[in-house]
Amino acid sequence: CTAQTAQSQQSKFSIWRSYRRACTDKALMSMVVLMFLYTLAYYQIVSGLPISMTQIGLGTDEYSSLLTINGGILCLLQIPAIALFQRMSNTRVLVLGMSITAVGYAFQIGADSWVTFAIATVLWTLGELGTFPIAATTVANIAPKDVRGTYQGLYNLVWSLSNAFSPLVGGWILNAFGSHVLWTCCTVMFVIVAIGFYVTRGPRERAAARNGHRFWQFAFAPGFVLRGGNLDAVHRRMPASVEGMQQLALTQGQQSQHAVIHGQLALALEFAQQAAAI
Repeated sequence: CTAQTAQSQQSKFSIWRSYRRACTDKALMSMVVLMFLYTLAYYQIVSGLPISMTQIGLGTDEYSSLLTINGGILCLLQIPAIALFQRMSNTRVLVLGMSITAVGYAFQIGADSWVTFAIATVLWTLGELGTFPIAATTVANIAPKDVRGTYQGLYNLVWSLSNAFSPLVGGWILNAFGSHVLWTCCTVMFVIVAIGFYVTRGPRERAAARNGHRFWQFAFAPGFVLRGGNLDAVHRRMPASVEGMQQLALTQGQQSQHAVIHGQLALALEFAQQAAAI
């Protein structure tokens, strides 16, 4: 009976139907478009930054040290940052992360020394703390259970596209206009994306609420400290049925976010090792 049920469910599944459903979801598509614009600018640290540094006489050693700073900050602060992010809505964290990243890239507009680039690196790395893991968690929250894999696959397509187009766009801007224009364009892009995340927050919040993540965000609102007897203040104000929903959403939210965090830490370690090898 179980095998027949599984076969029946598989027969009803259509990859084209699931992708059509994902592509018509405003909450997901706003994430896909905004994160593509974000990564298109952010990945200039791989293609545009070394060229920009070379133009002022800095070389491989200086660039490698910036990547080491980036990986080190991610390893040291990503887990502690969860405590802060859990008290804020995902939209607020994303907007804050984009804004800090914009400030970091703005520092690179007039950078003329390694110290200035190092300060910029610290800033855009702090912005990265609140961007990559929270964005992936948001996609998991807004995705219906039966098409969650499709949603994540479509979202992850952003990384492949941005990896392909970022060097092309950045290289063209560098050759035609110079590094000052490149970093100015990136800064403006981050500001646009930050505004975009704020403006399009409605569909994402409604989708997350439909999937049971509304109370997880409420539990982490400012004023609630989730340590020790952390949920007592919330529990006293909620009926038992809502309390159970809140606890379930809390567990799911933590699991999905921690999974993304561990993946990012592994990537940061690999990034730092590559930089040290250079």
